[in-house]
Amino acid sequence: TVPNNTITCEIEGPGGNENTVPITPVMFSLTNSTATSGSPAVVACRVTVETKTLPNMFIKDLSDGATYFTPDIKDFPEGSSTHRLELHLTAEQTTVPKDVREMVRPYVCGVMDGSAEVVSVPFRLNLGKECGPGMGFVDDADTECRACPMHTYSNSTKDNLCTDCPSGTDSAQTGSTGCQPVDDPKPPTMVIIIVVSLVALVVIVVIGVFVAIKCSQRKARYEASEHVGEPRFSKNIAS
Repeated sequence: TVPNNTITCEIEGPGGNENTVPITPVMFSLTNSTATSGSPAVVACRVTVETKTLPNMFIKDLSDGATYFTPDIKDFPEGSSTHRLELHLTAEQTTVPKDVREMVRPYVCGVMDGSAEVVSVPFRLNLGKECGPGMGFVDDADTECRACPMHTYSNSTKDNLCTDCPSGTDSAQTGSTGCQPVDDPKPPTMVIIIVVSLVALVVIVVIGVFVAIKCSQRKARYEASEHVGEPRFSKNIAS
C-alpha cells in the first residue's frame, strides 16, 4: 500500500561494545502527488531522525532504479531533526508515452548507513496528460489530445473531454472553446406554404393579364366588324 501519512520506523545505531546506541526512531512523512505530463514536477518527503550524526537520506526512482542524494536532491531543514527532501524532475522525465493517457512513477524515501540501505518507504507520483482548451480525448481509445470536432467544445483542462453544444447553440469549426447561439430555422412547412403562395400569385397575375389582353382583342374585332356593316345613307336631292 502506498502511504499518504506519517510512518515511524526504527533503526539500530552503530554496533560495537563501546559505541552501541539505543534503537533510533525515524519518521517518514509521505504524500502521493499528481503532475501534468510534460511539465516540470517535484516529488518530496520528510524525514525526521533523532540522531547527532545525520544518516544519508535519499529518494529512489523505482522506474529506472536511480538513487538520488544531495546535492541531486534538495535538503530543506525544518527544525532540529526534520528534513524535507525534494527531487526536481524535468519535463522530459514526466512525459507520458504516446500510447497511454496516464502512468504512475513509484519512488521510495529512505535513509542509509554508509552504503547499506537501512529503511525506505514507498510513495508515488501520478502523471496524466492534460488537454488544453478546444482539445480533448474524442473517443475512449484516444491516448493523445485532439481538436474537438464540429458541434462540440472544450473550455476546461480538467476532464479532457469534448462536450456536445447545448440546444440552440453550435460550433462552426473544430477546436472550439465554446458554442455560439444560432437562429432557429423556419419550419419546412412554412417555407413550402410561402413558396406555393408566391407561385400561385404569379400564376393568377399571368392569367389575369392574359384574359385582359384577349378581351381587349375581342372588343377591338367586334367594333371593327360593326363599323364595316353599318348602312350608308345618301343625301336626298329634290327633283
